[in-house]
Amino acid sequence: MIDIKYYFNKNRRDHYWKPNKEKYKRFFKRKLMELKIAIDLNTSEADLKLDTYRSLGYMGIGTQNGLSLGIKSEDTIRTKKKLADHVIGTVQIGTFIHSECEKYNWDFDYMVDTWLYENLWIWATIFVSKEEHKNENIRINADTIEDKRFLRHYLNVSDFYESKLNGKKLVFD
Repeated sequence: MIDIKYYFNKNRRDHYWKPNKEKYKRFFKRKLMELKIAIDLNTSEADLKLDTYRSLGYMGIGTQNGLSLGIKSEDTIRTKKKLADHVIGTVQIGTFIHSECEKYNWDFDYMVDTWLYENLWIWATIFVSKEEHKNENIRINADTIEDKRFLRHYLNVSDFYESKLNGKKLVFD
């Protein structure tokens, strides 16, 4: 089974971080402040999911499309109908960040200067076909981040390949 965190950190993290570090930090700090305000206003969990968490998942680092892992499903080779699937899920990204903020006592400096680089992988995306991107194929809200980190929620998805031209098939234990 693939470890998305390991794969991303080894193959993609610095590719994104080096040219975008300041942008990511700026957006992330602002989104953390928005989250803190929502919490201080006693925003309901339903409203946090609808707005604040989703916003962290999509725009927490200033890019709605997430960060490509450089992996695609075999079905994306055969169809033009494909999309980038946020492996963790946008709402779950926001929920995770909220719990991490509480864990670190809302230390924005730590979250921005240390935590963000170590956890950039949570915005990772994989290209799948539109047909594969259905709840019966990829469970959306049923798994933990740890399960999603190892792609256990990808139930009925074709084999994975590197996104490069003539990318090799990825075999996971």
